[in-house]
Amino acid sequence: MPLTVFISSTSLDLTQHRKALERSLLDAGLSPIGMEHFAAQPDQPLHACLREIGEADLFVGIYAWRYGFVPGDAGISITELEFSEAQRLGKPCFCFFVDPGFPWPEEFRDQGEPAARLDEFKRRMDALLVRSTFTTPDDLAARVLASIQRYERSASKRATQGSAQTPEQRNLTTLLERSKQFWVAGVLANVANSVGIYALTMIPEPDAVDQHWRDGTAPDLPAQQLLRPASRSWTSSRTQGVCC
Repeated sequence: MPLTVFISSTSLDLTQHRKALERSLLDAGLSPIGMEHFAAQPDQPLHACLREIGEADLFVGIYAWRYGFVPGDAGISITELEFSEAQRLGKPCFCFFVDPGFPWPEEFRDQGEPAARLDEFKRRMDALLVRSTFTTPDDLAARVLASIQRYERSASKRATQGSAQTPEQRNLTTLLERSKQFWVAGVLANVANSVGIYALTMIPEPDAVDQHWRDGTAPDLPAQQLLRPASRSWTSSRTQGVCC
């Protein structure tokens, strides 16, 4: 079965990029999943998107200068909800931002609050994974395909190494991968979503600790005490309540 790839992005500004990427994936024998391919479904569009992410093997996010539509009861855009769902499910995520220096139509550049929310969303992605940039539709298609092919080679190598492991080693490897998916991609990602990512500032406090070497004095230390062997008996007065 070919790998299925869910493509997440805003629509109007990235139509040509999505088309080029889908052609590239199909030519490589992969199966793209996008909003264009959704059959008529009784679910709302958002619920349909989230279900498709759960069934996909990989997640590809494409982001330019639009934050996207925000459903009334969600509070964040559909594109951000899709990314959060992929992270929650532990899907391999490949995210691409348009190169800041690449010319882009002004009508497809958010301003004000949507732009600020997009910046915050991008910072959150930067804190969770390594992303790449793109320019033209063909450039995006080539970069996404190269990333997926590297992933496939790495997965094949891990599978080969795993076949040579003992049952105990395979169990430990499985436990490690499941822990990463649950705690890192699941719990920690959700915490980051709810409380946000904060930049910590380092403030020097040179006087917080006595620095005796600066004035040549030595700190006051208790006199050395000789520790004598103590009996292991619970009732010995020499143990002074210490049990070995």
